[in-house]
This record gives sequence, C-alpha cells and structure tokens, in this order.
Amino acid sequence: MEFASSSSTRVFNRTHQFSLLSTPPPSQKPSSLFNPSLNAFFIRFSTTSFSPRDLSCKSTLRDTTTTRIATPKMAENGVHDFELSNLTALSPLDGRYWNKVKDLSPYMSEYGLIYYRVLVEIKWLLKLSQIPEITEVPNFSEEAETYLERLIDGFSMDDALEVKNIEKVTNHDVKAVEYFLKKKCQSHPEIAKVLEFFHFACTSEDINNLAHALMLKEAMNGVLFPVMDKLIKAICKLAEDNASTPMLSRTHGQPASPTTLGKEMAVFAARLSEQRHEISQVKIKGKFAGAVGNYNAHFSAYPSVNWPLIAKEFVESLGLCFNPYVTQIEPHDYMARLFHAIIVFNSILIDFDRDIWGYISLAYFKQTTKAGEIGSSTMPHKVNPIDFENSEGNLGKANGNLSHLSEKLPISRWQRDLTDSTVLRNMGEGLGHSLLAYKSALQGIAKLQVNETRLSEDLNQSWEVLAEPIQTVMRRYSVPEPYEKLKELTRGRAVTKDSIKEFIEGLEIPKEAKDYLLELTPHTYVGAAIELSKTLDIAISLVNGVTTLQDGAQTVGRQTKMETGIACCARGAYLPGVSQHSKAPVSPQSISPSCSSRSLKSSSLFGETLRFVPRSSLKVSKPKNSSLVTRCEIGDSLEEFLAKATSDKGLIRVLMCMGEALRTIAFKVRTASCGGTACVNSFGDEQLAVDMLANNLLFEALTYSHFCKYACSEEVPELQDMGGPTEGGFSVAFDPLDGSSIVDTNFSVGTIFGVWPGDKLTGVTGRDQVAAAMGVYGPRTTYVLALKDYPGTHEFLLLDEGKWQHVKETTEIGEGKLFSPGNLRATFDNLINYYVKEKYTLRYTGGMVPDVNQIIVKEKGIFTNVISPSSKAKLRLLFEVAPLGFLVEKAGGYSSDGYQSVLDKEIINLDDRTQVAYGSKNEIIRFEETLYGKSRLKSEGVPSGNGTATWAAIKMVGPRIIPIHLSWFSDHANLCFRSYFLGFFSRYYRCNLTVDKFYLPAQGDHNHKEDPYQEDEEGMVKWRGSAGGIGEALIDRVWTTVSQTKKLAEWMPMVERCTDLAGEEGVPGYVRLVSGFMFPQQDGDRSWIKERLAAIVLHHLDNFYKMEASNVGLDGSINTLKLIDYGDDSTLVNWSSEDSII
Repeated sequence: MEFASSSSTRVFNRTHQFSLLSTPPPSQKPSSLFNPSLNAFFIRFSTTSFSPRDLSCKSTLRDTTTTRIATPKMAENGVHDFELSNLTALSPLDGRYWNKVKDLSPYMSEYGLIYYRVLVEIKWLLKLSQIPEITEVPNFSEEAETYLERLIDGFSMDDALEVKNIEKVTNHDVKAVEYFLKKKCQSHPEIAKVLEFFHFACTSEDINNLAHALMLKEAMNGVLFPVMDKLIKAICKLAEDNASTPMLSRTHGQPASPTTLGKEMAVFAARLSEQRHEISQVKIKGKFAGAVGNYNAHFSAYPSVNWPLIAKEFVESLGLCFNPYVTQIEPHDYMARLFHAIIVFNSILIDFDRDIWGYISLAYFKQTTKAGEIGSSTMPHKVNPIDFENSEGNLGKANGNLSHLSEKLPISRWQRDLTDSTVLRNMGEGLGHSLLAYKSALQGIAKLQVNETRLSEDLNQSWEVLAEPIQTVMRRYSVPEPYEKLKELTRGRAVTKDSIKEFIEGLEIPKEAKDYLLELTPHTYVGAAIELSKTLDIAISLVNGVTTLQDGAQTVGRQTKMETGIACCARGAYLPGVSQHSKAPVSPQSISPSCSSRSLKSSSLFGETLRFVPRSSLKVSKPKNSSLVTRCEIGDSLEEFLAKATSDKGLIRVLMCMGEALRTIAFKVRTASCGGTACVNSFGDEQLAVDMLANNLLFEALTYSHFCKYACSEEVPELQDMGGPTEGGFSVAFDPLDGSSIVDTNFSVGTIFGVWPGDKLTGVTGRDQVAAAMGVYGPRTTYVLALKDYPGTHEFLLLDEGKWQHVKETTEIGEGKLFSPGNLRATFDNLINYYVKEKYTLRYTGGMVPDVNQIIVKEKGIFTNVISPSSKAKLRLLFEVAPLGFLVEKAGGYSSDGYQSVLDKEIINLDDRTQVAYGSKNEIIRFEETLYGKSRLKSEGVPSGNGTATWAAIKMVGPRIIPIHLSWFSDHANLCFRSYFLGFFSRYYRCNLTVDKFYLPAQGDHNHKEDPYQEDEEGMVKWRGSAGGIGEALIDRVWTTVSQTKKLAEWMPMVERCTDLAGEEGVPGYVRLVSGFMFPQQDGDRSWIKERLAAIVLHHLDNFYKMEASNVGLDGSINTLKLIDYGDDSTLVNWSSEDSII
C-alpha cells in the first residue's frame, strides 16, 4: 500500500486553514472565515504523487478562554442556534480529541474527498488528450498541462467552499466538481475548447471510487502507518530493555513457569508487526467502466477505442489496482479486507492494553506522574492507567465502526444502490478512533517504569514453579511417577526453597543432573525467554526495513540492529542481534514516513514480514548401522528431510539455521538497497549494501547454530571464529549474494555455501564437503541442498507460511541443448560455434546461481566460465566453484576445470580462482577436448585431426615488392591468410607491403619448384616452410611483439586466441592453447593446438615450441620462431615447422 513519488510535477507550498466551522456565516465571505483570534495548530501533510505537496495546514479551534462564545439563545421551536466548535461537535474526534487526530483531516474530511475528486477529473481529461482516436481533445501544450496540474496542487479551502456553494444549486456533489473545473478553465484559450470532456463518459462512481481509494491509501501511508510503527518500536524497546528481567507468568490467573518481561513484550511486538504487514498487503482497487461497468457510453462515442485497456492504464497510473469486473460501483471488497486487517491489529492492541493494565495492578509497572495531574477526584493517592483505558475504549469504538463498514460495503442491490455512499463518509471515524488509540497507548508506554523489586518478590514466593523442570528431568532418568510425586509435594502446600532442595537431594538421578536442578531458581528458570527477547528484531524487521521507491531510485529505510536480524528460531535455532563480523556497516539514507516521499506507483507495500517460528526440538532418529534413516519423500519439510537423511544433529542445526537465513535474505533482496558501494573487501571487490546485509545475516545464523567453528565469505575473506566445536563441528564458506549487481534488473540471484567438517577451509578439496547448498531468489525462493551421505540434489520451496517443502530430487543430468556461457568474451569461438550450429538454446542470466540451478532443475545443459589471456579467472574455488560442483555432481552431472573435476582441486588459499564447466558427461567431454585436446572422461583419447598441415613462405621487406609463396587448401583460405597477414603488419608497423605474385599449387601437386612439401627416405610426406619479413622495424621491437603470448593473435595469421594453460610466459615449460583458422576444418570449426615452450635462446632470438595436441593432426611437431636482423631497419620473421602429416 505504501508508495513513492516518481512524478516530476512542480511543488507548490501554501497554507490551508482548517476550521471546525463548516460554512461561513451568511455575512462572511469564505476568506474572512479564518479569525486571527482563533488558536492555530499547524499540521504538515502531503497528498499525492501527482502533487507531492509539502503543505502547511492550519487547523483552527475556538478557544473559549480567550474568545467568549455568546450564550446560545433558545429558539421558539426549542432548537439552539449553536455554532460548530470544539465544544459543540457531536463527535469527540472533532472536539475533545481534535489535536490528536487532526492529521487525518486533510485526507478523510469532505475537503479531502473534494480534492481527490478534482484530481481524478483532471487526470482523466489529461488521459483523454493522449488517446489518438479522440481527435477532439488534442495533446495539450506544456503550458496547458501545467495549468491543469496547478489546479490540483493549488487546491485550497476557498476552492472547496466554492464547490460546496455550487452543490447547493446542483444538489449533486460530483456534478459540482465538474462545474467548478469548467469555471476555472473557461478563461484558458486551449482548455476552454474541450470543457465538455470534463467528466466524459463517467458516472459519478467512476470519480468517487478512485477518490475514496486514494483517500484511504494516502491516509494509511501518511498518518496511520507511521504511528503504528512508532507504537511497535516503543514495545520493542520495552522488550529489549527488559530482555533479562525475570517475571512470574500466569495462566488462568495462577502462577506458572517464569518468563521475562521482555519476552512478553516481544510477543506483542511480533504480533503487531505481522498484522501491520498484512494491512499493508491489501491491494487498493479502482474501476472506471461507466454506469454499469460495460463502457456503454464510451463505445457509443468512440467505438474503435480499446476502452477497457484505457481504463486499466488510467487506474494504474493513479497507483491503484484495476478491477475489470464491476457494476456501477467497485464492489469494495478490498475495503472489507483492509478494515478487517485493521480490526485484527486493534484487537491485538486491546490485548496489550489489558495486559499492561493488569501488570500495573500487580505493581509490576509504576507510572511516572506529571506535576498538576490528578488521578482521582476523591482519592489523591491514585495514578490510574488512563492512557491504556483510553486506548482500549477507542479501539473498541473503532472496531465497531470498521466492522460495520466491512460488513456493509461489499453488499449493494443489483447494479448499485446508494446505501454505500453515506457509509463511506464515515471511514474517517473508524480510522480516527484507531489513531487516537495508538497515540494513547504510546503516551501510556512512555510513562511506564519497571518495578523490579515487586517482580522479584513474586518470584521468591513461587518456588512451586520449579516442579515442572524437576519432574521433566525425573522422566528423563526414568524415575517412576515423577508427576505424582511433585503433585504431592506442591499441591495445596507452601513450597519453599528448602523444601525443593530437600526433594531434589533425595532423587536418584545422576550428580550432574542433580547439581543442575539445585542451581535452578524461579529467577533463572526462564527457558529461551531471554534469547527470544534479544532476537525480537527478527520479527519486527519489517518496521525498519521497509524499502520505497523515490524518483525511480531505490532507497533503503533506517538500518538498525533490526535490519540485520534473522528469524532463525526454527528447530531450536535462535539468532541474537550479532553483527561483529561485518567490517563495513551500511548507513543508507533515512526515509521519512510522510506521504511526500511516496508515490502512487505501487498498490501495496512490497516485501514480506519475517515469520517468527516457535522453537521445537530436533526430531532425529539415530540409525544403528546406516547414516540413512529412511527414504526422503517429496512433500517433506526441510526438518523431516534432514532427520531422514542424516543422523548428525550438528549438521542439521547448521543447515536449518542457514535455511532461515536464506528465507530472510530472500525478503531483503526484494526490499533492500541495490545501489551504493558499502566498502571494498580485501580482494579489492566492491561490496554493495545488499551484499553486506546478506553477509551479516549468514554470519549471525552460523553463530547461533552453535556447531560452526569457522566461517568466511567473499565479503569477509578471513576466517571468523563462530564459537562452535572443532570436534563434531563444521566450517562454512559462502558467497552471500551471487549476482548482486543484477538485483536491480530483477533477475534471479542467490546464495552459495559449502560445509566442511572440522576447522579446515584450506588444504582441503571440494570432495571433502559434507554438504553444499544454494538459495535461489527469484519468482520462487528455493533452497537447493545436497548431502555427502545421501544421494541426489534436493530442491526445497519456500511456502507462504514460511516453511521449506521438498519439491524435487535430481539424480541424473542428461543430454540437452541448453548452454550458459559465463565470461562469453573468453569462451572459445569453436565451442560457441558448435552450440550455435547445433541450435542450442542460450539461457544465460549473468548470475552463476540461476544458470547452474537451471542445469539441476531442467536436468540438462552446460554452464561454462573460461579464461583467456585478457580475462583471468574470476570464480573462487572455495566460495563458489566447489559448492556448486558438489551440487551438480550429486545431481548426477559433471564438473571440470579443463583437466579434472573441480572437486579434486586442492584449496590452497581462500582466494584461489579457476575456470569451470558444469553439465552432463558429454558436454564436459566436449568442453575439455575443445580446450585441451583430450578429456579424462573419454577412453578413446585424443580426437584425430581432419586437415592437411600447410604453411606459407613469405618474404616482406620494406616498401619493396617481394614474391609470396603459399600452399593451402583453398582460394578462400589463401585470400584470408594474405589479407590478414599483410593487413596487420601494414597497420601495426606502418610499413608499405604489396604482393607481386601468388602461387597456389593444386592440392596434392608436389611438383612445383616452390612447393614446400618434400618426401623423406621412408617415403613419408613432410613439409617445411617459413613466414617472415617486417620492413622498417627494428629487431628488438619485433621481438617484443612476437615473443609475447598475448600478442600472438595480433601478428600470427588466422590465430584468434591464445590462452595460458600452465607455467610462466617466456619460461621453458610454459603451455599455451592456440585457436583460430590456421588450419580450416571441413566442417568449418576452428583449429586448435596445444603447445609447450621447449626452449628459448635469447641471444639468438629463437623460440622452440612442441605441439603436444591438436585437432589438425600435427601432434609432436616442432615449431621454431627465429628473428634475423637485415641491417636496414628491417627484420625477417622466420617461422618454420616440420612434422609428419597424419
């Protein structure tokens, strides 16, 4: 429901005078209505995105202490001639309580209704001018549009009174607005021509339903929500401040197990926060379909216009949801939902008011007094809880009004009756009493002081509450009839510390259990109450974590400790508000809750509340001889799946806590800031605010799992001690938000993590992981998980109620034509060409998580992210590659870094990086063969080439014309070679090269005298050739170019790419992969050669490379590069090669 402003409408500031006098006396003009002798109360309010007016509105009340009101005279008919004032108003909202509810007046008063009617009428005229088929209303000039917008922004109390005066004649409120606008525009030369298009094809309800929708929406956003949030935060503070304050609880009015005062306040904060969210999720709807919802009048005038589409666009332009199925009225169902949701919020607050009232009666709270205030007219000592009583009473009144609205408004006879009209005028009453109640409760909370002495006295007198833990421990150790024995001890008897101690010492239980019970007191027996209180920020993070859109940019709300809280109470896991691992706290811009910072672009507050899951114990059946308890089933919850899949309670705890973190991150991704760099990590990577938010949540989850020893992340790439055990504990590495740079484009993103046993994250391999997972945040939120000792990779879907449900199991990755080429510019062209030629479907999002998840979910495809001389490895083995490799291989797929499975690569440093491919077996074979000529997965070995090896003999020296001799496959290859080679050197060295003659012997013709082919003594065909000659270039300069691998593609004919594989460039042992069209293949694929630098002779400027593998049949050949100085600033580049032709 909350919205932000994206309008560029000019802002106009002015002052309104809101008076409790409804109309001026006959002798007064409207402008003289506002008597300077009246007291003024200033209100700041704003109205709509179309006119984000920052208005200063003055509400005036008659002050009976300074201005005497003449005693009203009794008329002959017995009627008083009372003038409306704070003393004569029928509703206390307009009298006694006006100061507390006046903020609602600009929205919910008749002035507000008239204003929004004016807005809708003008916006409709502007919309008509944009419809090409309606030629009678041409596009308005900028000046005319500005004039109309100013009628909205400049709408004043005098304007509203003028409308009311017109209504006295028309006896029709909406028609009065139409006439008012015609009058205002009749003098404008452009608008005057289209005056009759005001209210065109409209029924009154078209205007009214949109006006009422905007009134409700902006009143909630501008007034009610900010006060609700203050109330929830005030209760949160009570909870936080008293998290460890023990208190005797009461069930059925009798003493029960102790709790803490903070935890009981946390219950109300969590309930109110969730219901506040439910209110914000109501979609505010509108219609614009004419007299009976069929666009009858519209089509009669312009039958060719798509009126339903026009109506939809218009309603949505106001920030409302369009309802296409209506009668004369919008059915008001959304109003019923809204008012019911507010009733529930109010009912929760009534419960709070009554509990606080009771705690005050028990003297658990004292109330601060204010000098001069009187509690009782006859009992001077009393300090009554009047604020909570006032709140409770007004909430009841509000609920009664809202209940009638929600029951009445959805009902209308046939296509419409008028009973809703008068009822709708009372919406402000229900909201007003609600607002008054919220402020009264806030006022009461501010007066509360905790009486710890009284709390302690009650606990000291209630030792009988320890009967519960004693009999529960007795049950554990099979002591017979524990309940009955405690019942005999405590029921109807005074139980003291000594009697409890005597009973415990007489129990036949282990000493450590007995010592634990003896240490218990009513003050310390509070269970998880303290932790629940301290993690209250989890449940109410919505209050401070709301994100709105302002002028098209995302702005995150105030970030406090609540912002990094996480609801991780499922299955015994609780997270305190700990964020010490974050080295760069985020300080986003603060947002004012006022309506001026929102727009009409959203029909509901986006985001979801964080559900607070009750604590329960892990239910794990320990198997005797197997780690697998039973077969997991589709439909299992995450807890049920883990209980079946592993007997390791520590691992279950870690994975459950991470699951809760993923759920919270999914919400935060939808609502948190995506822009703005928070800091730079030690790797030098920029970290976005949303990265750090996810990072903090995951660290907190691992801290409170109690089984994580060390953790590190891409954002904090140093080992962090999480406090867990080394023996039986785990270490976790994670990428908190892979793809954070594409969050604002609304692509799917995700979290990646791997779990290793013990305390090691280096000196291990990916195969050592005991579990790995990724969270995928997209249209669905999923938790994809694999365990070392359980087959398959498993997908869990986040349900509406906040639970993870098992929905898919993947055990095989088959063949299928899907490819996701990460780092596409570095990907080998022949690999890409193969995908294109074979008509693979490109499915690439720019995020590693969704692309790899696609392989697992679709059970086919390949993902690659390769390296090249200009594009080094980016993916980190520890944080990304190994965990995802674990998921893919457990799903039945394969992974590769070009040589081996990524799970077999040892993690030496936290920042180790690598290239990678994930996919089916055949896809990985193709990947490895393309890069390196052979695949570990293919028993056949290296594929054979299919071309004849050839070279060129070229001599180029300066500007002289030198013959070029060349043998090749085809004319096409010949021309390509010539143009590439000559073109490059002409451009790179600025030399003037030409070709005198060109020899192209027929294939297989070895009789030409210049033919480089020769036969050896054994009759085996060999070839020998050279390429060289750079004119006007010093030999040292040429050597700098040709000796560098990165420059090979620049000077070597038809080479497209050269990739470092091993070793150091320029040092013998260095291995490179050369690919391109050096030896064109019959099917058009590129050729490739894997070469090892055998030797380098610097003083002779010689290089010797051995071809280790290729797809052209040149395995084992030796290539020699030698430079010869011609002495005339020219250099001969002699490139020779000798090999047996396969």
